Amino acid sequence: MSDVKKTLRDLGGQLGKWARSGGSTAADWWEEKSAIAARTGQIRRLTRRQREVIGEMGTKVYSLHKRGKVRNRDLLADCERIDEINAEIERLKGEIEEIRTRKRRVAIEEKELEDDSPVVDESDVGASVAVEVQAAEEEEAVEKTEAVEEAEETEASQEAEEAEDTQEPGEEDAQDTHAPDETGESP
Repeated sequence: MSDVKKTLRDLGGQLGKWARSGGSTAADWWEEKSAIAARTGQIRRLTRRQREVIGEMGTKVYSLHKRGKVRNRDLLADCERIDEINAEIERLKGEIEEIRTRKRRVAIEEKELEDDSPVVDESDVGASVAVEVQAAEEEEAVEKTEAVEEAEETEASQEAEEAEDTQEPGEEDAQDTHAPDETGESP
């Protein structure tokens, strides 16, 4: 049995060595991956900042181009491409406006009439206009009255809400104790 114990003890020692060397290898691997990931993140941030600065430079160059201060042919070609793009954008915006106004316009076709006689007798022209004007004035008066009433109701409800919002809890109880009762006497 002593041989078996010795073999088991040797095997345990060997397993311990493997675990220790494997653990340090795993820790080294993890540190390496962490360091690479941190630097990769820094590279991404720096690349993003670099693109922002290049964009700002391009904006400045284009501003100088609009003032006629760019002489470099390569930059001029790029600025002219931007001019063409801007012209296309403006053209499309104009088309959008045209579409919007076309939608709002009412197309009335005039047809040729066979009968050119008046629609209403000349004696009825003044009377019908007077009736239409009176009806329009009455309708306008009703609308104004309704608008005033609605505004007064809105104002009253807002004042009531403001009064409720500004009133402290328990404040109404204190007010009721000092208010005169029906006989006019204070409690």
